[in-house]
Amino acid sequence: MCIEIFRDTGKAFAAATRKKSVSRTSRTLVASAFMIAVAVAILGARGGNLTSGLYFALNVFVLVIGTGIIGGYIIKIIANALGAKGGFYEGFTALSYALAPMTAGILIAAILTMIPTIGIALGVIAVIVLFALGIAVLYRGIKEMFRTDIFTSFVTVSILTISLIIGIYATLGLNILASMSRMVPV
Repeated sequence: MCIEIFRDTGKAFAAATRKKSVSRTSRTLVASAFMIAVAVAILGARGGNLTSGLYFALNVFVLVIGTGIIGGYIIKIIANALGAKGGFYEGFTALSYALAPMTAGILIAAILTMIPTIGIALGVIAVIVLFALGIAVLYRGIKEMFRTDIFTSFVTVSILTISLIIGIYATLGLNILASMSRMVPV
């Protein structure tokens, strides 16, 4: 399941297209969420506060699951608006498979930070390589799952990225405005 994504991405997406299995894709997403939660727990334990680290790890686990589900639906909406054919499963699979290498990179980096002096540099290299693979898997996943060209895949990821940035910016901006409104005396 997850290992196939690293070894042969095309074969993994071909299998996902041939035999649609939401449970297999869900297991991949849960494995990704678990990897990043373990990474957060490792980093939290290194910081000296195990309880906060575990609490934060649980929150990150739930956040990754939610992001995978909602993000898959958003990818479906964007790809379909651009003329590609596919449903929730296709977007969910493309995003879930792309998260596997990215979260593996974060886990490897968290483990490598325990090595004195050179660990952080090795961790950065692991994150760079595996994030590059994850982004490539996302492009390929959208291309294969929605049976579209790479340009449409690129535009889909670009729109998703721009929407994410605007969403974060707007949310932070509204929170700052709400905080400032409490400072002004009435």
